[in-house]
Amino acid sequence: MKAFVATLAGSLVAGFSFNALAVPPCEIPVEPKSSLTFMIGIAAEFGGSKDDQTVGITAKVLSTNKPNSVVFGGGVTFFPWAKDEQLGLDVSGGLLLNNLALLGGYDLLRQQLQVSGGWAPTMDSIPSKLFSIC
Repeated sequence: MKAFVATLAGSLVAGFSFNALAVPPCEIPVEPKSSLTFMIGIAAEFGGSKDDQTVGITAKVLSTNKPNSVVFGGGVTFFPWAKDEQLGLDVSGGLLLNNLALLGGYDLLRQQLQVSGGWAPTMDSIPSKLFSIC
């Protein structure tokens, strides 16, 4: 029994000493690179009939996530109050500010001009700890 207790005590002490020597996780920050981003927001279309509601909810893929830059993109828009075509498919271009996108474009399905704005995550809003090489 004494040998068992001595062995158990020795293994616990050895375990604690090895844990004390453990190397902390790597914390080398790596700069994030520019890549695609998305936008969720509101869109308004012009050029249709006056009876048709032209405000909708839009989601787009944008060409870059760099803030204060020109972007191009495409997406879909849902018009919940529209009487005819409730879904739109558009191509757009505009500005990406810090977490805000302002775009103008053309809806290919509804054949109308569109302006949209909404939230888009930019490179500045991504924590650098997400990018590490270890």
